[in-house]
Amino acid sequence: YPMIPDDLTFEESMARKKASMTNIECLFISSDFYLKGGRDLLRVFEKLGKTKTNIHLTIITCTLTIATDELELINKMNNVNIVEFNLSKKELDEYYKSSAILINPTRADSFSLVTLEAIKYGCAVIATNVYAIQEMDIDGYNGFLHEPLFKIWDDDGTLNKYYRTHEKTTIRSGIVDEKLTEWMYEKLLYLETHREQLSEFCVNSLKLSRNEEFSSKSIMERWEKIYYEE
Repeated sequence: YPMIPDDLTFEESMARKKASMTNIECLFISSDFYLKGGRDLLRVFEKLGKTKTNIHLTIITCTLTIATDELELINKMNNVNIVEFNLSKKELDEYYKSSAILINPTRADSFSLVTLEAIKYGCAVIATNVYAIQEMDIDGYNGFLHEPLFKIWDDDGTLNKYYRTHEKTTIRSGIVDEKLTEWMYEKLLYLETHREQLSEFCVNSLKLSRNEEFSSKSIMERWEKIYYEE
């Protein structure tokens, strides 16, 4: 695994506090808005905007990758704001610290560094089950998982040949995953009305990020072992 430092100044009480705020802050981060499920997420927050919810989304992405009409829509939405994908690590960490939920409805990913960075700051995770995400988003423990529209990784861990050669008609087609959008909508509403569950998810993410699999100490020890053995 990659080594992401543990910020020991961020404590469990801070993770719990995020879950108790009046507004639930959600976060989506990707340089490629559509490949990582941005259109699906936009549909979710359009629907949430028509109901009386206190759920807010910050999108951090390259605005040039978003179609003009959808960028205009985002700028008009009261429950969504957009930030250019040019932040320093320190600036990005501030968004992780203030967000209770990372939403990652990605269609194509490998390890998903964003997910690891998010759980380091106690973010609950709502995501698609793509490659290694299931190791950082344990369904029912620190978030929720949903099967992606396209299964681009075969069971042996190799990239599926069909999806690799048909990206434009599959993962980059722009089609909205209706099942996924309805599922995300329902999960967000559930967590808004079940704050204790959200609080538990946030704390569990923090604990998971500091265990033997993901803590910076254990990852450094593994990399050192690999380096010196070679």
